[in-house]
Amino acid sequence: MFAYVFLVSYWEDGPYADSFLDVSAALEQTADTYQRAVDAAKRIGVDSTRLAQLPHNMSGISLRARLTGRRLHKVTTEEPLTADELDALLQYKQSERTLKQFLKESEI
Repeated sequence: MFAYVFLVSYWEDGPYADSFLDVSAALEQTADTYQRAVDAAKRIGVDSTRLAQLPHNMSGISLRARLTGRRLHKVTTEEPLTADELDALLQYKQSERTLKQFLKESEI
């Protein structure tokens, strides 16, 4: 399972995913469990840079949401997702007139 957090912005073409962040590593984990995973990875010599940076990146996207007055959204998928694919999904939802409902359901 993969999870992504993002903000939505709008161009003249329609919506796009702004500040797209892959949070799959922390999916369904408590902060304590997550920190233990980072510590264990360091102890066994696994590169944990991506894991260790995730809380900082999440804080950054949360701050950006607050400063811009936008809401954070989360989407989970069975397959990896790119920002371009999420942009296409948002534009498809808009064309089908289901974007508002999708954003309401994905809001964190």
